[in-house]
Amino acid sequence: MLNKTQFLASIQPDLEKLTHKLRTYAIKIIDDEKMVCTGLLRTSIQAKLIIDDENPRIELFVNDPGNSKLKYAKYLHEGIKPHMPPLEPIKKWVAVKGIHKSSFKSAWEKTKQGNKGVSRKNQIKKDDLEDRLITNIAWAIAINMKKKGKKPVPFLKLAIQMALKNEQ
Repeated sequence: MLNKTQFLASIQPDLEKLTHKLRTYAIKIIDDEKMVCTGLLRTSIQAKLIIDDENPRIELFVNDPGNSKLKYAKYLHEGIKPHMPPLEPIKKWVAVKGIHKSSFKSAWEKTKQGNKGVSRKNQIKKDDLEDRLITNIAWAIAINMKKKGKKPVPFLKLAIQMALKNEQ
């Protein structure tokens, strides 16, 4: 019969594999749900095996280094009730994600046509047009969030469920 220390030593490799799988599953869910913009959330997912006083546990979490750039992870994980969110973070997300790019090219072509015969001072500049498109898209997203909120995607909880299901 194994004592507790020997038993823990015998299952530690399996616990380490499970720890790795939990992180992998959480990242897979983030990818599958298209929750990737800069990759910061993906790289912040951590899973740690901790054996304190011979009691093993696995912690799965979003590692925010304290600069609050990952504050949105909670909103993705838990969802949000309908409310009007601040526009600036959404504008940054739209710009980084490049959502405006598909409509920008045709809008710029039309703007160039409309700029003909207009003094340089009164012409719409490319950067101004891009900023307007980003703002309009961000505004539409914000209004949608005001009406509907955001459904949760509990990627950490789902990762645990996937690991349990796949271990059976």
